[in-house]
Amino acid sequence: MFYLSLFVTLFAVYLSHALCLESKLCNVSFIMDDDIICDCSSRGLKSIPRDCPGNTTQLIMTGNNLHLLNNDAFIHFPKLQYLNVENCNISKTGETPFTKLDLLRELNIKNNPLSAFQWNIFTPLVTLQNLWISHDLLAAYPEQSWIDLSKITHVFTNGGPTEILGNVFTAMGSLIYLYYGEESCDIQILHNFTFEAFTNISIKTLIFASTCQIYFVEFLPLQSVSKFSISHQGKMHMSNMLPVFHVFKDHKME
Repeated sequence: MFYLSLFVTLFAVYLSHALCLESKLCNVSFIMDDDIICDCSSRGLKSIPRDCPGNTTQLIMTGNNLHLLNNDAFIHFPKLQYLNVENCNISKTGETPFTKLDLLRELNIKNNPLSAFQWNIFTPLVTLQNLWISHDLLAAYPEQSWIDLSKITHVFTNGGPTEILGNVFTAMGSLIYLYYGEESCDIQILHNFTFEAFTNISIKTLIFASTCQIYFVEFLPLQSVSKFSISHQGKMHMSNMLPVFHVFKDHKME
């Protein structure tokens, strides 16, 4: 009798998951620990589909044609922890597209024609830690709402000015990891003032994936760094570089 009851219970759990994994537009998969992925990538969608399970934890929308993120665009997915809207041709958002996403920890909004934020749309994202975003778009976030970015720990970015990182980083007191760049030379030259925004940030890892030229650089704002990587550089004047590494003396660097 016990085993029959156990079988019925397990079958009911399986059936409940099977029923909630149905979607006509997207591929839905169930991972351990109630991690439900709804993959709607490259479907030619112009809006967020509502037939993904309401308990979806990962929503992948990359490669669609959304244009606009409306107010409350994801209100039907309050358990989202990961959201990817990269390369979705988003050029405009409503005032509150991320309402109810207070569990979201990771957001990828890179490679969209959105050039500025008209509102403080990140305010509801109280648990956001990992952010993929272009430098110009991040730097355009309303300064009066920079506190919305204070809990972010990892940023993956590209583009932006050719010599200095934006002042928006001064508000990101929890930042420990920055990955900057893609295939082209996003940062043209590293200068003394390139890292001024990091003076009061205890960043641990700094990775520049593409830098064209490196001249005399003052690394003093980066004294907390334990991993520093510069790759794909075009010109590196070592005679200028070596003396400024003194700030890392006695550090255990990777």
